Amino acid sequence: MRDLIMIARMEVHMIVEDLSVEIAEAAAMVAEVAVIDENTPYKGRISF
Repeated sequence: MRDLIMIARMEVHMIVEDLSVEIAEAAAMVAEVAVIDENTPYKGRISF
């Protein structure tokens, strides 16, 4: 039974790691696409 719990914990840990990587990559992509538009009435407004 302990082995099954350890395996389940490792699986959950791997899934969380994968999700963390996916979120970080998505955030990096958004940061690359986002452009700060200096000509907007609201200085520094981010537009996509």
